[in-house]
Amino acid sequence: MILQLLRYLSNEIGASLVRLGVSEARDAVAGDTQLAVNGGVKTGHSADKDKPPRAIREPWRIEMKEALETKEGRAMHKLRKQTVEPAFGIVKSVLGFRNFRLRGLEKVKSEWSLVALAYNVKRMAKLRAETA
Repeated sequence: MILQLLRYLSNEIGASLVRLGVSEARDAVAGDTQLAVNGGVKTGHSADKDKPPRAIREPWRIEMKEALETKEGRAMHKLRKQTVEPAFGIVKSVLGFRNFRLRGLEKVKSEWSLVALAYNVKRMAKLRAETA
């Protein structure tokens, strides 16, 4: 049943789930040629490492930098690490999703929904195993 769902989602967004970087899909589709078409993961460019740091000129960036220099601002910013950051870290490192492969708002929304689905299924499986 899960493979049928993966095939359906793959056809809906017009891309291979393996290409989207969903590592669990890579294991699930072993041998399934319909889902594994165009597999491969895009990595970052090495030229970006040679660039100097970007100068901060935008007013909102300057305001954020000033806020982070205060004790209260740093304390407020630390709260992100407890709520939002772990989810994005897991999506990037465990699921291997670092950038969108599709173009257009609707396709990107579908791609993100698929990543969120994979994250939530993985999390539910872990929580279920902990309670058993």
